[in-house]
Amino acid sequence: VLLRVTGWPTQKSTGWQAAAVIISIDSIADDSTVYPAEMDGILLNGKGETPKLWDIIACSMQGQVPKRESVAGGFSMRKYLSGRGIRWTGKIDSYEILMNHPIDLLSISGEHLLAPVRSESLKTITSSLPRRESLLFASVLFADKNSDSRIVKSSFTATGTAHLFAVSGLHVGILVSVLIAIATLLPIPNRITNILVIFAIYYYTILAGLPVSAVRAATFATVSLLASQMGRKSDSLHVLSIIFIMAIMWYPESTADVGLQLSFIATGVILVGSRYVMRLKKQQSRAKPLIILLFVSTVAYWGTLPIVAKYFGSINILAPLINCIAIPLFSAGVWLTFIALLIPFSFIQESLLSLGWIPIRLTEVLINWISKVDVLQLSICVDSITTISIYILITGLV
Repeated sequence: VLLRVTGWPTQKSTGWQAAAVIISIDSIADDSTVYPAEMDGILLNGKGETPKLWDIIACSMQGQVPKRESVAGGFSMRKYLSGRGIRWTGKIDSYEILMNHPIDLLSISGEHLLAPVRSESLKTITSSLPRRESLLFASVLFADKNSDSRIVKSSFTATGTAHLFAVSGLHVGILVSVLIAIATLLPIPNRITNILVIFAIYYYTILAGLPVSAVRAATFATVSLLASQMGRKSDSLHVLSIIFIMAIMWYPESTADVGLQLSFIATGVILVGSRYVMRLKKQQSRAKPLIILLFVSTVAYWGTLPIVAKYFGSINILAPLINCIAIPLFSAGVWLTFIALLIPFSFIQESLLSLGWIPIRLTEVLINWISKVDVLQLSICVDSITTISIYILITGLV
């Protein structure tokens, strides 16, 4: 089988795991009744040396269809992977990297422009921060996930703050603000700045593994920057709708992806609620920033409530308030980390990463403490007609 690695490999106890796409199949076992086709997505589990993003590899593979849910309404690996464009799982014991096939620009860029930067950034984070925080930063900034980072993430899931781990609009927005802030200190024209920022956004999105939420945020930011450059005003809801339509036209089964659902719905309800935020901005009050943050957090959480309840089975009743505290602290840590990784001097990197560690640790302490309060966890059955009716009624009244 000839495969192209399409996702950053993650390390597991038994080897490595990475998403890939099938380029060609030379032969199939005679007893195979179901077998993959060219261009099908596959989740590879391999041993030995870890391949790089966009490498083309030749190997013998044992493939199978992902498992369905074991009980009705339970987790379905097949549905989960299908929403990410993956139809198969496969195991390989060894492989051969095909160099210059024939002159593969994707493989070359992955090996020389992407992999070294990602590897060095993760190395800097790991060497400068305590293990727990380094796992958090690696997962948050570069979607570098393993079993240990998932354990750290569990308390965030229980408190409705797991979205902080998804590379999305929050991260892309922080990166844009950092780059523009740096550009203002340099004699660079606005047009050149916007072009460089757009390039940096997509470069970072690829470094993070091209998650749906990051691609959505990158496209949204690109349209906004280009519209501003051309003196045009873009309608945020129209832009979001076009991006969503393009996403489902490219891959219709992506509508089953929970990440896509949460990303677009949360962004959509925030944009709808922004008209009320404009009214709040006109008010004269010292608590105005906190009120706006609480309002946005509540709107986003309420809009995604049915999906969160369906896939996670419960919600935290203080989630909007928790986010009001967690998002500013988390953003401060991410902001400082981005700056640290952009500066080539190690002593400044270590100082900024140490400062970024403080708000992240405070966030983690708060989340861990709240996640242990069982009374705040509320189980919800979204399959109930009554529950759905009450949700629709309350939403309509608001």
